[in-house]
Amino acid sequence: MIFLDTNFIIGYFIKGHEFYKKSNKLFDESQNKEMILSNLIINELTNTLNFKLKKNINEIEKVYTNNDFIVLDDSKYNQKAVEYMKLYYPKRIHFNDCIFMALIYFWKKFRRIFDFLFLKV
Repeated sequence: MIFLDTNFIIGYFIKGHEFYKKSNKLFDESQNKEMILSNLIINELTNTLNFKLKKNINEIEKVYTNNDFIVLDDSKYNQKAVEYMKLYYPKRIHFNDCIFMALIYFWKKFRRIFDFLFLKV
């Protein structure tokens, strides 16, 4: 299993993006593996495409409706995410990143793609 982050997916879909070649190469190399993302990744991805990258709605919809990836329901990992936030306090860690750490913790068979920040997982 491979856990995908927002930068990977943006790079995979958006031709000309700085991660386009790297993402597509990694995608081709990973064809026989399950590629996983979470609901939070979809939300982060959609917001990044819409607000930061200012992509048109058709491009956003193409990414949003893609079926190449398995989507995990990450809501059941909220409590573990709060534990990570407490572990690092007073350093501030984004709740989404804590959810991703919790997903990796519970699904130890994940291989991560790109810049997910591993802390004390």
